[in-house]
Amino acid sequence: MDIVEGAKIRLSAAAYQLAASRTRRIIDSLCLAVLAALALVYRGVHRILMARQEAHRIAASSDAALLEDARRMAQIIETQQEITFGRYDFGAVMDIVVKRIMEITHADGAALQIIAGDTLVCKAACGVAEQHSGRGFELITSLSYQCIRENQMQSYDDTEAADSISGEFCKQIEPFSHSGSSLS
Repeated sequence: MDIVEGAKIRLSAAAYQLAASRTRRIIDSLCLAVLAALALVYRGVHRILMARQEAHRIAASSDAALLEDARRMAQIIETQQEITFGRYDFGAVMDIVVKRIMEITHADGAALQIIAGDTLVCKAACGVAEQHSGRGFELITSLSYQCIRENQMQSYDDTEAADSISGEFCKQIEPFSHSGSSLS
């Protein structure tokens, strides 16, 4: 082998090594790019799965809320039918209404009040409010009056601290409002 051929072989080997090194770098770069793309795909799939899981959770809670609304509506209709087809006097109807309100709303008590002059008289009550049945309260300082006057539901976390109302009866009873109509 002559010197020129030896130099060509060494040059070819160096070129091969350089090409192999570049090829390794390109392959390494491609592997990193593929790994980065796979990581992005994983994140995207993970986000989609998490969003789907959240959508299922929301749908399940919505279904539960719809079922609860349907149950309450059925109880209201049942109460209306009982009052309509039953032969009750006014007092019995009020008793049925307060009992059903307490059941439907899962409250500790319920009361039905009627305005008599300047007084708010508790005509029917059940649960924790039952002790107030038949009692009269000054209308203008009652939470029920605030509800009727403003035609919207009123709520106070601390009725004793509210200057505009008397806390005596309101500690245990708050007015009920449905579809813009004030009920006391």
